[in-house]
Amino acid sequence: MFAALINRAQATVDNAIGQVFNRALIAIPFILAGAFATAALAFRLVREFGPETANLMLAGLFLVVGLLSAAVFRARPAAATAGEEPLPEALAGSEDATASKPLDAPDRELLMAAFTSAAPIAVPALLRTIIRNLPLVLAILSALFVLTRPSEQSAEADAPAS
Repeated sequence: MFAALINRAQATVDNAIGQVFNRALIAIPFILAGAFATAALAFRLVREFGPETANLMLAGLFLVVGLLSAAVFRARPAAATAGEEPLPEALAGSEDATASKPLDAPDRELLMAAFTSAAPIAVPALLRTIIRNLPLVLAILSALFVLTRPSEQSAEADAPAS
């Protein structure tokens, strides 16, 4: 009787998890492109203004971007709830208190039960996504390997003079 409902819920969760991982895999090249663009900008600014000024300029740029994104994300929920009545002060204060409170034991057990029940669905979907995008995953891992290796110039600079 409930088998169709459970199967449909599993399919929905499977599709949602697959979409999340696909979006994450799509976002990774854009993040890497942004990192390389930042590195190129840093090299250009160092060449033009010197290392100290260039680093201060980049820090200021990221500070402005961070403040703008914080303002956008803070304004978005306020705009969504603009048509609703404000909560009484007693309820508004209780929301802040519950948001910072750690999970209780029953809540933790419920969350772990949800994770353990979703794992048989999520792991195969994750493996299918990784295998389907294996060339992209290998390219990202090889790029990370190359980027994290120390260069020969820095190894020579770190070696003591004889």
